[in-house]
Amino acid sequence: MNKTKISRSRPVVKYLAIIIALFCLYIMIGYRHNIGTLLVAGVIAVISLTAGYQEYYAMTIEVDDENMYVSNRKFSGQIPLEQISAIKLTSNRVNQSHYWDIHYYDSSNNDHVLQMLPKRKEFNTFMDKVKEKNPNVEIKDTIFF
Repeated sequence: MNKTKISRSRPVVKYLAIIIALFCLYIMIGYRHNIGTLLVAGVIAVISLTAGYQEYYAMTIEVDDENMYVSNRKFSGQIPLEQISAIKLTSNRVNQSHYWDIHYYDSSNNDHVLQMLPKRKEFNTFMDKVKEKNPNVEIKDTIFF
């Protein structure tokens, strides 16, 4: 079966974060006697490194007619679409795109959540496939209650 990638990758974020962090470290060395500059540059460097780290370990999510395939640098697995219990829009966003939470149960009936930034057209197809496999899935596409 053909897999379709539904997650969006942002490699530019990873490299931009590293460049910003290195620039902040350069500023910190040049202004090491100015405590205010050290604090501001240090905070920006930590935030940039955190963003780069998260993007480096970001998940790739693909789907076919039966399963969702999740992989990143630490984990690889497959989740049957029947085991997805909820798909919820979050208030977390990048530019104009919102992150979504995908809730699913594993084989031991433990609840897990994946957060992803989807490709919109492919994600709508994914939600339709999940509804087909699990009519009881909770889909929340608004942020407000």
